[in-house]
Amino acid sequence: EHIPGSPFEMNLVPPDASKVKVNGPHYQVGQLPVNLVAGVGDAGAGELSASCYGKRVGNVPVSIKEKEPQRYSISFEGPQLDTYTLNVLWSDEHIPGSPFKMNLMPSDASKVIVTKPDHYSLSMRALFKVDATEAGVGDLTAFCRAENSANLPVEILKPDPEFEEYKAIITPIKEVKYFLSIQWGKRDVPGSPFEINLVPVIHSDRVIVEDPVYSMVEQPVVTMVNTSFAGPGKLTAVGIGEKSGGVPVAVEEVEKGKYKLSFVPSLEDDYQLSILFNDQAVPRSPLFIPIKPIFEPVEQVIIADVESGFGLEEFQDETPAPPNEMYLYIGEPLSIDFDAPLTNDASLDEEQQTGLSVTAIGDKNGPAKVKITRKDKAKYEIVFNPLKPDRYVLNLDYNGSPAPGSPIIVHYSLPVDATKCVITGLEKLSFYPMTNIPLEFGVDATDGGNGELHVTTDRPSGDVTSTVTVDEIEGQKGIYRITYTPATPGEHSVNLQWGKDRIPGSPLVFNVEMLHQP
Repeated sequence: EHIPGSPFEMNLVPPDASKVKVNGPHYQVGQLPVNLVAGVGDAGAGELSASCYGKRVGNVPVSIKEKEPQRYSISFEGPQLDTYTLNVLWSDEHIPGSPFKMNLMPSDASKVIVTKPDHYSLSMRALFKVDATEAGVGDLTAFCRAENSANLPVEILKPDPEFEEYKAIITPIKEVKYFLSIQWGKRDVPGSPFEINLVPVIHSDRVIVEDPVYSMVEQPVVTMVNTSFAGPGKLTAVGIGEKSGGVPVAVEEVEKGKYKLSFVPSLEDDYQLSILFNDQAVPRSPLFIPIKPIFEPVEQVIIADVESGFGLEEFQDETPAPPNEMYLYIGEPLSIDFDAPLTNDASLDEEQQTGLSVTAIGDKNGPAKVKITRKDKAKYEIVFNPLKPDRYVLNLDYNGSPAPGSPIIVHYSLPVDATKCVITGLEKLSFYPMTNIPLEFGVDATDGGNGELHVTTDRPSGDVTSTVTVDEIEGQKGIYRITYTPATPGEHSVNLQWGKDRIPGSPLVFNVEMLHQP
């Protein structure tokens, strides 16, 4: 006969937590308790244990009851709704699905925290960080609408499935206002919709006005204006003569952001050209443009001495008129229509009637060629088109005597060509610029002609302490060193211009980060 307890059943199969059969956990959002059933019949010999932790309430007791042989009911009921983590182990090994994470909090969009980018840029990704850890159970949705433009797609990323932290990303493609709506559980989160304003700021003080080109009455006065660095806006101009009153001014956009202003003076007068960008006066406006004859009238005194038989003689005013002086670029010919002065050529013998002669002498290059074309007996055309930059003096003689208005002084310089300027030293700059650490680079403008380097900056809103310095290297004309020291984090732009045009590669854009001192 069997002794008490015989036959004895002994499970000698090693424990295998992976073979525990799990049913659950079972719960409803916003309600407690939580239940789970574990069947350990195929899991070998072992012992079941469980623990639970609430994010807010800490450790919570767990009840384990054997409902039937080798089948257990596991449950807990915390003091309040929370995000709980339930660990269920079979002989110190997690059963399938453990640890179980359960968010019992109902959706609450007001507890979502959104971190916006420091700045926005055209064609650059704008990343919004969304933390819904405290916002209960919900789904994140987002959409972006544009003002007067097509809507933008929104990319939503969840880097870590274990945490309710997301990234909402858009890439603006136009200079308009966008509005990004972010919702949790179909409700707007705080701050939504977020405005993304890419409408450029208008800077009328960055409009560049060239020197006007003009000559005489009935010849157009032309002024070139560059608004490329001023943002979007409308360019207008008003011309007024001191005697002649208002004159119409034509505004022609010859290429994007570059305009030609022109008007035709009908009288010899002092004209004033006012230039406005979005109804604001631009630098150098108004321009004062005196329209005078190229050759100043010279007072002539005619004396008749009948008894002497000398005939008519011409005398010039002993006070010489100031020389005509102008500035041109190489490649821009100087053209002058010359009307011979009224004289009694009959009093001159044939050798004295030499007509018009013109000589051009450069301060550095010496004599230069001048083309003279005689149109009729008293009219000539003078064309001067030197090949080298210099200060030239043109002396005009008629029949052996200085012509009225002579000499004419013309300053010729190389044309300004920003495309031949080169930005140097960029390879030495850090990919991660920091606040208060200088960024140093250079500009080589030796082949850019006789221009001037203009450096402006665009900084984050409220930044008034960032600095930029420009130094021309001593003994190296046209070689510049630029040092920019950003004071605040965000996007900084350095605009480089030679003369009126942008240097290739400009603007330089730096995404500056805050330097954290140890």
